[in-house]
Amino acid sequence: MILVLINGKAKFANHYGPERLKQDVQHILGQQGTAALTQSLEELEQTLQQHAPEGISAIVPFGGDGTVSVALTTALRVYGADQLPRILAIKAGTMNEIATEIGTLSRNPLHDIAAMARLIKSGEPIPTTHRYPMSINGERLGFAFGFGASSRFLERYYAAGAGVLVALRMVAGYVGSALIMGGTIRNLFKPVVGRLVHSQGSAPIAWTFCLALTVRKLPFGVLLSTSGGENARPVMCVVAGAPKLIRLALCLPLIWIGRLPKWIGLTRAEYANIRVELEEPMAWHIDGDVCTPSQAIEIVTGPKVHFVELKRALKPMDLHEQ
Repeated sequence: MILVLINGKAKFANHYGPERLKQDVQHILGQQGTAALTQSLEELEQTLQQHAPEGISAIVPFGGDGTVSVALTTALRVYGADQLPRILAIKAGTMNEIATEIGTLSRNPLHDIAAMARLIKSGEPIPTTHRYPMSINGERLGFAFGFGASSRFLERYYAAGAGVLVALRMVAGYVGSALIMGGTIRNLFKPVVGRLVHSQGSAPIAWTFCLALTVRKLPFGVLLSTSGGENARPVMCVVAGAPKLIRLALCLPLIWIGRLPKWIGLTRAEYANIRVELEEPMAWHIDGDVCTPSQAIEIVTGPKVHFVELKRALKPMDLHEQ
């Protein structure tokens, strides 16, 4: 049985119409699954509690990265790590980096759900690949964590209404400010002071930028991480420091393909777990969602999550079969 959990606030659902989407998804699933519209964390948890994990072939969080993160977190709480069902990630949100990394058959998420339904009906094996999310303070699972410049950017982005045009205007404003080293760019890259604690010891930090990743790529295909990928291990890749902005701008083409020259002012290292102790509470983000400011942030990798890899089971031409 396929369990589709529709986030009515996600980009695709919001444009499509949540109730209409639920009806159409249920029509696509037929006897192979159930579509549920979950408008709150309480509804999400109640829906999962109504379905035994052993009867679920795959959970489909209908949204983007944030929806996958929330669904995973809730499913782990309801079912436990040993009974966590497979996840089918689709491209139905503003940020879809998890689905992009795993691979989808179509840009239209309804096509992927239809393909999944046909796979279940066929009785063929369900191919999977695994990834290791991070657990943030034991409260939230996700694959891309950050604070500093990235969380400040997202806070302003959502406050301005979000969307591509908002992002482009913000980037243009930051670029203009960077040219004259104005207050806008300096506020974005204001240092976050504290201490990093890990298994090998601890060290003081004064970072303006920090990302912890268990997926390979960032939006637009930026290959910044050494974690994730087909041979994923239970480690996170932490990229952090106080980059020199001019050098950072000059090296963007190198960063795009995975190189990170030390003279930029960023370091890249792998950890199984870390603890960040800050002098002042700081907002942080996970998979695009900005979360309540914290002064102590504990990040641990795991558990292993199995994602359905549709591209290994069905060909794109199968999308048109009914």
